[in-house]
Amino acid sequence: IPAQQLPDAPGTDKLHHVIAFCLLVLPMSFAKPQQFWKYALYGIAFGIFIELTQPFVHRSGEVRDAIADAIGVTLGCAIGVGLRRLSRR
Repeated sequence: IPAQQLPDAPGTDKLHHVIAFCLLVLPMSFAKPQQFWKYALYGIAFGIFIELTQPFVHRSGEVRDAIADAIGVTLGCAIGVGLRRLSRR
């Protein structure tokens, strides 16, 4: 059941989406950078799925949330692959 009011956290809702999805794919992209495209695809699909199912649990799905999720996935993949390359040097 959704909470009546969410706790205060610094930043905006969209920033929270970006951070959450960035952190979701970053470890996988670091561990297996050659498969980052797969993690990106799954992460973006997961974000879209969440937004599409929210109306069924009395929440509102937003296209902007899905876009923020995709930005987070992209950022997480880029950081993971980049950190892996730096660690190999």
